[in-house]
Amino acid sequence: MTGQSSSQAATPIQWWKPALFFLVVIAGLWYVKWEPYYGKAFTAAETHSIGKSILAQADANPWQAALDYAMIYFLAVWKAAVLGVILGSLIQVLIPRDWLLRTLGQSRFRGTLLGTLFS
Repeated sequence: MTGQSSSQAATPIQWWKPALFFLVVIAGLWYVKWEPYYGKAFTAAETHSIGKSILAQADANPWQAALDYAMIYFLAVWKAAVLGVILGSLIQVLIPRDWLLRTLGQSRFRGTLLGTLFS
């Protein structure tokens, strides 16, 4: 007999799962959201311009202009969409369900405030 109950022995503290989740959040947001604009900030400071507008080079054919805009927009946001899917799945796998319910599932102001801060 070790003196521990079976429930304590069956659920060891797995601190690395939330740590891994937050590491993926930070690295993903850096790669998708902040890193693309890091270099543009220096360019904008020097040239007072961030580049040409994606609407300025509109084609005479409206269908071709719409397709060009859609392709440019897709290339700009596909990484963020993939990161959102990955983070959504990691929340289900790495963050304990009872922690989410205790922290964000409250109907009081604290749950709303924490949900806003985490978003």
